[in-house]
This record gives sequence, C-alpha cells and structure tokens, in this order.
Amino acid sequence: MINEIIERIAFHEAGHVLLAIQFEIHFESAWISEKTGGGEVKMRCSPHERDYPLTDNKLGGFCMFYAAGAAAEMFINDSYDREGSSHDMRMHKLCIDRSPSLNYSWEESVKKAKSFIIFDDLKKISKRLVSNSEITFPESYEILGKKLPWD
Repeated sequence: MINEIIERIAFHEAGHVLLAIQFEIHFESAWISEKTGGGEVKMRCSPHERDYPLTDNKLGGFCMFYAAGAAAEMFINDSYDREGSSHDMRMHKLCIDRSPSLNYSWEESVKKAKSFIIFDDLKKISKRLVSNSEITFPESYEILGKKLPWD
C-alpha cells in the first residue's frame, strides 16, 4: 500500500485519538493496518450502547470525536475520504438523533472538530501509529506528555 494512503489513515485515526482526549472519551486502543487499508479507535463504550441518557454536552463531544477523523485528513489534503468516513458519519447522525438540541450537520462538525486539533499533536500520534500500528489510551497521553485523567 502506498505511503500516502497509510499517512491518510494514520492522520484519520490520530484525529479521533486527539478529540477523545479533548472530550475525555475513553478508548482501549487505536490501530491502523497496511494489510487491510483501514484503522479504528476501539471504544470502551459507545454512546449508542448505553441505556442511560447522556448530556447534550457529552453527545456533542462524541459528535466531534466522530468528525475528527475527517477533520484530521484535511490537514494533509483539501478533502477527506467520504467512503473511509462513512461509519463515522452514521455514528455522528445517531448522536444528533439522540438530542434535539444538537442540530449541526456532519460538515459543520468536521469544521468545528478541525478547530480543536493541534497539528503538532496530530503528527505525533500519527507517526506513532505508522511505526507501531497500534497505541493504547495511556500511550496516547504519554506521547503528548499529558497526565491521564485519573492521575
């Protein structure tokens, strides 16, 4: 697989990692695969699996998390891979559907998510994903020189 594709995938997943940190969304790991040409941030829990209600603020954070992959790609391209973001788009819509007060579109969320991303942090996380293929929640904090929320 060519390096540009791996770089795009790494940036995409790194964007999710950064917004997970920003909005205190805990995940198990983030990974990319050259073999399959994909990646994922494995969530500890999804906002769609919980029976208890989430606040609009927390659901808004999940909207930003889902849009962050596409937003991160826009740092290296003028656009993002819509097919590669299709799962994120569906999950974003489910969050929006859970709360009538969240009425922003996918594209608005991508633009807003991009404003939360620090390019140097994005490069650090994506570089580690490319070299290691996988990072854990605690490792992502270590890479950025941040303390874990429970420390």
